[in-house]
Amino acid sequence: MAARSKLYSTLYKYNGKIIVFDDFDSALEDHNVINLLKAALDSYPVRIVSMPDLTQFNMSNEPLPSRFEFTGKIVVITNKMHIDTAILSRTQSVKVMFTPEQFKDSIGKMLKFINPEVSYEIKKEVFDYFTDCLAKDPRLTIDFRRFSGMVDIRMAYPDTWREQCLGILYPKK
Repeated sequence: MAARSKLYSTLYKYNGKIIVFDDFDSALEDHNVINLLKAALDSYPVRIVSMPDLTQFNMSNEPLPSRFEFTGKIVVITNKMHIDTAILSRTQSVKVMFTPEQFKDSIGKMLKFINPEVSYEIKKEVFDYFTDCLAKDPRLTIDFRRFSGMVDIRMAYPDTWREQCLGILYPKK
Protein backbone atom coordinates (compact mmCIF):
# COMPACT_ATOMS: atom_id res chain seq x y z
CA MET A 1 0.00 0.00 0.00
CA ALA A 2 2.86 2.40 0.79
CA ALA A 3 4.40 1.99 -2.67
CA ARG A 4 1.05 2.65 -4.31
CA SER A 5 0.45 5.78 -2.20
CA LYS A 6 3.93 7.11 -2.96
CA LEU A 7 3.47 6.45 -6.67
CA TYR A 8 0.07 8.16 -6.68
CA SER A 9 1.48 11.19 -4.85
CA THR A 10 4.43 11.38 -7.27
CA LEU A 11 2.18 11.13 -10.33
CA TYR A 12 0.01 13.94 -8.95
CA LYS A 13 2.89 16.19 -7.88
CA TYR A 14 4.75 15.91 -11.19
CA ASN A 15 1.70 15.67 -13.45
CA GLY A 16 2.39 17.18 -16.87
CA LYS A 17 6.12 16.47 -16.60
CA ILE A 18 8.45 13.61 -17.48
CA ILE A 19 8.83 11.42 -14.40
CA VAL A 20 11.82 9.06 -14.19
CA PHE A 21 11.62 6.06 -11.87
CA ASP A 22 15.02 4.45 -11.40
CA ASP A 23 15.61 1.13 -9.62
CA PHE A 24 11.89 0.50 -9.77
CA ASP A 25 12.25 -3.30 -9.63
CA SER A 26 10.37 -4.13 -6.42
CA ALA A 27 7.56 -1.69 -7.24
CA LEU A 28 6.97 -3.58 -10.49
CA GLU A 29 6.15 -6.66 -8.39
CA ASP A 30 3.26 -4.88 -6.63
CA HIS A 31 -0.10 -5.40 -8.38
CA ASN A 32 -1.48 -2.14 -6.95
CA VAL A 33 1.46 -0.21 -8.42
CA ILE A 34 1.03 -1.99 -11.74
CA ASN A 35 -2.64 -0.99 -11.84
CA LEU A 36 -1.79 2.68 -11.22
CA LEU A 37 0.88 2.56 -13.91
CA LYS A 38 -1.56 0.97 -16.34
CA ALA A 39 -3.94 3.90 -15.84
CA ALA A 40 -1.14 6.49 -16.15
CA LEU A 41 0.32 4.84 -19.25
CA ASP A 42 -2.93 4.08 -21.03
CA SER A 43 -3.22 4.90 -24.72
CA TYR A 44 -6.54 6.73 -24.41
CA PRO A 45 -6.54 10.49 -25.06
CA VAL A 46 -7.62 11.11 -21.46
CA ARG A 47 -5.84 9.08 -18.77
CA ILE A 48 -7.56 9.11 -15.39
CA VAL A 49 -5.54 7.92 -12.42
CA SER A 50 -7.59 7.15 -9.33
CA MET A 51 -7.19 5.88 -5.83
CA PRO A 52 -10.67 5.88 -4.28
CA ASP A 53 -9.49 4.62 -0.88
CA LEU A 54 -6.95 7.43 -0.62
CA THR A 55 -6.45 8.85 2.85
CA GLN A 56 -2.96 10.15 2.21
CA PHE A 57 -1.57 13.61 1.81
CA ASN A 58 1.06 14.69 -0.65
CA MET A 59 4.62 15.63 0.26
CA SER A 60 3.53 19.20 1.07
CA ASN A 61 0.89 17.82 3.45
CA GLU A 62 -1.91 18.96 1.15
CA PRO A 63 -4.81 16.61 0.47
CA LEU A 64 -4.68 14.66 -2.76
CA PRO A 65 -7.71 14.20 -5.01
CA SER A 66 -9.02 10.66 -5.26
CA ARG A 67 -8.74 10.94 -9.07
CA PHE A 68 -7.11 13.21 -11.64
CA GLU A 69 -6.25 13.37 -15.31
CA PHE A 70 -2.61 12.39 -15.82
CA THR A 71 -0.88 14.27 -18.64
CA GLY A 72 2.74 13.43 -17.89
CA LYS A 73 5.16 10.95 -19.34
CA ILE A 74 6.93 8.17 -17.46
CA VAL A 75 10.36 6.60 -17.87
CA VAL A 76 11.02 3.44 -15.86
CA ILE A 77 14.56 2.18 -15.44
CA THR A 78 14.72 -1.37 -14.15
CA ASN A 79 16.91 -4.43 -14.12
CA LYS A 80 13.87 -6.69 -14.36
CA MET A 81 13.86 -8.92 -17.40
CA HIS A 82 10.15 -9.75 -17.16
CA ILE A 83 7.67 -6.89 -16.88
CA ASP A 84 3.89 -7.19 -16.73
CA THR A 85 2.57 -7.54 -20.29
CA ALA A 86 -0.12 -4.89 -19.69
CA ILE A 87 2.62 -2.37 -18.83
CA LEU A 88 4.72 -3.40 -21.83
CA SER A 89 1.74 -3.02 -24.17
CA ARG A 90 1.43 0.64 -23.09
CA THR A 91 5.10 1.54 -23.41
CA GLN A 92 8.14 1.58 -25.61
CA SER A 93 10.59 -0.88 -24.11
CA VAL A 94 14.30 -0.55 -24.77
CA LYS A 95 16.68 -3.21 -23.53
CA VAL A 96 20.10 -1.75 -22.84
CA MET A 97 23.04 -4.10 -22.47
CA PHE A 98 26.50 -2.58 -22.29
CA THR A 99 29.73 -4.39 -22.94
CA PRO A 100 32.55 -3.65 -20.48
CA GLU A 101 34.15 -1.44 -23.14
CA GLN A 102 30.91 0.53 -23.58
CA PHE A 103 30.66 0.94 -19.79
CA LYS A 104 34.24 2.20 -19.76
CA ASP A 105 33.42 4.80 -22.42
CA SER A 106 30.25 5.89 -20.59
CA ILE A 107 32.00 6.09 -17.23
CA GLY A 108 34.79 8.14 -18.82
CA LYS A 109 32.26 10.64 -20.17
CA MET A 110 30.39 10.84 -16.85
CA LEU A 111 33.46 10.86 -14.59
CA LYS A 112 32.89 14.35 -13.21
CA PHE A 113 29.34 13.43 -12.13
CA ILE A 114 30.20 10.14 -10.39
CA ASN A 115 30.92 10.58 -6.66
CA PRO A 116 30.84 14.39 -7.02
CA GLU A 117 32.32 14.88 -3.55
CA VAL A 118 35.56 13.19 -4.68
CA SER A 119 38.21 15.09 -6.63
CA TYR A 120 38.43 14.52 -10.34
CA GLU A 121 42.08 13.47 -9.97
CA ILE A 122 41.20 10.58 -7.65
CA LYS A 123 38.34 9.43 -9.89
CA LYS A 124 40.69 9.62 -12.90
CA GLU A 125 43.24 7.50 -11.00
CA VAL A 126 40.59 4.83 -10.37
CA PHE A 127 39.38 5.09 -13.97
CA ASP A 128 42.92 4.61 -15.30
CA TYR A 129 43.38 1.56 -13.06
CA PHE A 130 40.08 0.13 -14.28
CA THR A 131 41.07 0.83 -17.90
CA ASP A 132 44.37 -1.02 -17.40
CA CYS A 133 42.53 -4.00 -15.86
CA LEU A 134 40.03 -4.01 -18.73
CA ALA A 135 42.85 -4.02 -21.29
CA LYS A 136 44.25 -7.14 -19.60
CA ASP A 137 40.88 -8.87 -19.22
CA PRO A 138 37.88 -7.70 -21.29
CA ARG A 139 35.55 -10.03 -19.31
CA LEU A 140 35.56 -7.73 -16.28
CA THR A 141 32.30 -7.07 -14.50
CA ILE A 142 31.72 -3.31 -14.37
CA ASP A 143 28.87 -0.84 -14.19
CA PHE A 144 28.36 2.63 -12.70
CA ARG A 145 27.67 1.35 -9.17
CA ARG A 146 30.73 -0.86 -9.15
CA PHE A 147 32.90 1.98 -10.41
CA SER A 148 31.46 4.26 -7.73
CA GLY A 149 32.25 1.56 -5.18
CA MET A 150 35.84 1.47 -6.45
CA VAL A 151 36.09 5.23 -5.90
CA ASP A 152 34.74 4.76 -2.36
CA ILE A 153 37.35 2.07 -1.72
CA ARG A 154 40.07 4.35 -3.08
CA MET A 155 39.01 6.98 -0.55
CA ALA A 156 38.77 4.54 2.38
CA TYR A 157 41.94 2.57 1.69
CA PRO A 158 44.41 4.86 -0.07
CA ASP A 159 47.31 2.40 0.32
CA THR A 160 45.62 -0.88 -0.63
CA TRP A 161 42.66 0.18 -2.77
CA ARG A 162 43.85 -1.59 -5.94
CA GLU A 163 43.86 -4.98 -4.23
CA GLN A 164 40.54 -4.20 -2.54
CA CYS A 165 38.94 -3.31 -5.90
CA LEU A 166 39.70 -6.73 -7.36
CA GLY A 167 36.69 -8.06 -5.46
CA ILE A 168 34.50 -5.57 -7.33
CA LEU A 169 36.05 -6.26 -10.73
CA TYR A 170 36.00 -10.03 -10.25
CA PRO A 171 32.99 -10.81 -8.03
CA LYS A 172 32.59 -14.39 -6.91
CA LYS A 173 29.65 -16.00 -8.63
